[in-house]
Order: sequence, then structure tokens, then C-alpha cells
Amino acid sequence: MDKLGKEEYRSIVNGIQDGYFEVDLAGTYTYANKALCNIYGYTREELIGVNYRKHTTRENYRKAFKAFNQIYKSGASGKLINYEVFRKDGARRQVE
Repeated sequence: MDKLGKEEYRSIVNGIQDGYFEVDLAGTYTYANKALCNIYGYTREELIGVNYRKHTTRENYRKAFKAFNQIYKSGASGKLINYEVFRKDGARRQVE
């Protein structure tokens, strides 16, 4: 994706109401849209560079890792998974 295409893509993704994020192969957030920041209660700057393990239980981490790994291997989005995340304020929230 060229630079302009990526900027347009990010502009669209940032405007959607669903939480959206991208992680690297280690599970570290490389991008988070505004909706995800609202769900988690963190700013984008607080999320980027942090591993998603910090925001969920070990069981949910494993479930998410398996789903992310499948997406990476196949190049296609998999089925939605439900898992619990921890917000900055300590509250727990179910997401998919």
C-alpha cells in the first residue's frame, strides 16, 4: 500500500465506530483507532508499543494469539472471537 493509500485507509479506519487495531508478530500494538482507545480507556499514545497481553487474561491472550496467528498465516480475516479486556480504569469489558 503506498503512502497516500495508507493515509486514506487510516482515515477511514479511524472514523469507524468499531474498535480496530493492528499488532506486530509479537502482539505489540502498532495502530489503534479512536473507538478502540475509547473501549480501553487509553490514549493512542498509551497503547502503541504495548503488548495486548497487558489488557487481557492469559486464557484470552491464548485465544487471541491463535486467531491472530491464523490471520497471519492465511492472509484472510478469521471468524470473530469474543474475549475480555481490561480497561485503564480496571473495569473488564467483553469485545469481539
